[in-house]
Amino acid sequence: MTDIARPPLAHPTSTLVAAGIVTLLALVPISQLKLSSSITESLGGGAAVNALSTLERYFPSSSNILVLLEARDARAFEASDSRSVLLASAQCLAELLPLAPELAGLGVTIEYGADADIASFVESTMRPGAAWYLDESHAQEFSERLTPDGIAAWVSHIEVLLASPSPSGLVVQDLANDPLGLLAITTSNLSRIVPQGTRDPLAGALSKDGTSLLLRIATASAASDTARSEHIVSAVQTALNRLLPDTLQYTLTGSHAVAAYDARHTRKDIIRSLILSMSAVMAVFCVVYRRVSSVLIVAVPLCCSIAWTFAVLSMLGMTLTPPIAVGAAMLAGLNADYAIHYLSAWTHTTSPRDAITLIRRPIIGAALTSIFACAVMLFSEFRLIREFALLGAVGLSCSLIATVTVAPAISSYLTPPRPRARTSRPVSHGPILALMLIFVLAAGAGWQIMRGTPITLFRSSSRVLHPMPNPPLAALDRIAESFDARVWTLPVIVRGATENSTIEKCRRLQQSLENIPSLRGAKVLGIHSLVPESYGIQYLTRLRARVSIQDVATELRNALSASILNPDAFKPLAPYVNSVLRPPPPPSIDDLPPRLRTRLLATNGTDHFALVMVRFPIEIGSQETRADVIADVQRHCDSIGGCTLTGLDVVRLDVEHTLRSELPMLAGASTMAVGLWLVVFFAKARAVACALLPVVFGVGCLILTMFALGIRLDMISVAAIPLLIGIGVDDGIFMVGAARAGSDRDITSALAGSRHAIITTSVTTAGAFGSLVTTTTPAIQTLGLVVALGVLLCLAGTELLLEPLLRRWARKGAC
Repeated sequence: MTDIARPPLAHPTSTLVAAGIVTLLALVPISQLKLSSSITESLGGGAAVNALSTLERYFPSSSNILVLLEARDARAFEASDSRSVLLASAQCLAELLPLAPELAGLGVTIEYGADADIASFVESTMRPGAAWYLDESHAQEFSERLTPDGIAAWVSHIEVLLASPSPSGLVVQDLANDPLGLLAITTSNLSRIVPQGTRDPLAGALSKDGTSLLLRIATASAASDTARSEHIVSAVQTALNRLLPDTLQYTLTGSHAVAAYDARHTRKDIIRSLILSMSAVMAVFCVVYRRVSSVLIVAVPLCCSIAWTFAVLSMLGMTLTPPIAVGAAMLAGLNADYAIHYLSAWTHTTSPRDAITLIRRPIIGAALTSIFACAVMLFSEFRLIREFALLGAVGLSCSLIATVTVAPAISSYLTPPRPRARTSRPVSHGPILALMLIFVLAAGAGWQIMRGTPITLFRSSSRVLHPMPNPPLAALDRIAESFDARVWTLPVIVRGATENSTIEKCRRLQQSLENIPSLRGAKVLGIHSLVPESYGIQYLTRLRARVSIQDVATELRNALSASILNPDAFKPLAPYVNSVLRPPPPPSIDDLPPRLRTRLLATNGTDHFALVMVRFPIEIGSQETRADVIADVQRHCDSIGGCTLTGLDVVRLDVEHTLRSELPMLAGASTMAVGLWLVVFFAKARAVACALLPVVFGVGCLILTMFALGIRLDMISVAAIPLLIGIGVDDGIFMVGAARAGSDRDITSALAGSRHAIITTSVTTAGAFGSLVTTTTPAIQTLGLVVALGVLLCLAGTELLLEPLLRRWARKGAC
């Protein structure tokens, strides 16, 4: 009773009140945290990811909502009927959707088929002034056609065409309208630079079998704004449900739809994993300690530390990506560890002050070890891993602070539980069992290798960041299969100091890529394609100065009169030549329609950005071939400077390459940082080696387990190995600390108390990370599985190897 009446710690009430106030205040910055499912927010770092972020920020219209329209019952329509119904519905939606009240203020534009903005500019501006766009080869042919010999040769060619047994009416009509073939030359040149499908307004609208139609809805918002994407997708769904006839159904996909779906399911994952994690931790406490007071000593610091952690992250400006958001479940296991060790020490002392004194050195040593391991990952190239490391470092720091302040303050008003007599029962054949475990895992890994399984710890896929199953992503696959997607497109972000220099870089990029043999057939399309270059303008200007329109018309009439052809059957010659040689003034950037210009050219006030699309034939299909093409294109982009290739395929390869190079460095640096700190902490090489033994055994067995079970790391779970090094070494620190403290007294009693706490913390940590397996995101599932297995394997190393070794050395007085 005396202990309760006069707390052994100074001002425990003030400590608890202060902790409560800080925790309540932490709710304010926590409420400001924003959730983002954007891949650029999730990955961060890397040239391709940064370029993709620029694409989302400055060219939001490239992030379309795709609406796949299909008949509810395909048997209800014939093929021709289905086509007409789909086209009529698309036309109706294109007219009514922008007027829908749900979409008011969102700035949406609806299209299907060819790009209407580009098609309109091509027909109204580029075709009438096609002579300004002539390149060197077409210009040479154009000049030769205007010479007397060229005119005579062309008339002879016409005679041969018309002398064929049955010349088509189209050929006759083309010759009548284009008697000198000059329009054919300019049209051929335009086909080199104009996007395919601009002539056919329905190009790409209907699927190959005509049973589905693809509608594009462009907005002024980037897909990285998750809240905005959810609002847009909800508004589109509401409008479609009201306007679409009952005979048709729709599926939404595209960047906004994927972002909205990911955000919705990520919230569910956060809630589910946090509840499961906290429930697992509390269940372990109830089973192990069987006292409400004991649970309070662990649960209250745990809740405080989690709240403080996310408040600090919010004040640091961090955005909640799915991996960071579900990190709350991870913290539920990690942040409980130190409180458990304090509780174990309290049961063997007379007061909270003595418990803190006893546990202070090992708990600080273990905390700093884990924090150092996380700090190493702050040097990663990708923001996701850096933020994950920051989450761990801040979380562990908050856990340490909460343990040494809140836990003793609570226990000052409670009676300590009776220390139950525990005897450590070491496994007498621990090393033999450890060797047997290694042999079994190695045999499983060897079997996988014999079966031809690739020897790699990585899997290459950008879809591991999305919840699965994912209907919007599945719809993208259906679109790729159902529609005649004859090209594979990669975006390039071109940066320049001025508009003209940016466009000139686009042209240099085009010229560079057209000279690559492996990229034969590729087309480079962008704002530079829509405005003529200086060569074409100078060429036509000089040509008009030296060529007489009347002389050309007279020479052509004379050549026709000398042939079997009737000159009067052709289009009036002088106006015809005049229209070709004297087109409207050459268009410039200022002549582009504002909406088209903003889709292809943007500025942040200092730099100018152009969006260039590099299109390849569909024959480039295999992953290996695409990787080679991406490498070739990126090499030429780097040689020009200011050009960055991006897109999901590029990001995937970039991340995979970085992961392969970063994991060994991160793991090595983490091990070195932990080892150096342990040398300082223990000041004895043998103690350092013993502390590292469980984590070395655990990581080694984990790698064999991953090979045996086919588990592969990805762009998130790559953080598991460095993180595990920091977590797993705690077991060794506490066991070595207990052995050294117990060398002057009963080693059995000292190891038994620490062993009990280590088993409890390992189970709670593994359970917290294991709860991540219930999420729907494959990358997060892998992270949880790998760390949970690693923690248990480190525990096995402690039980099978470290404890018998410490006992043996303690008997010899070597600890």
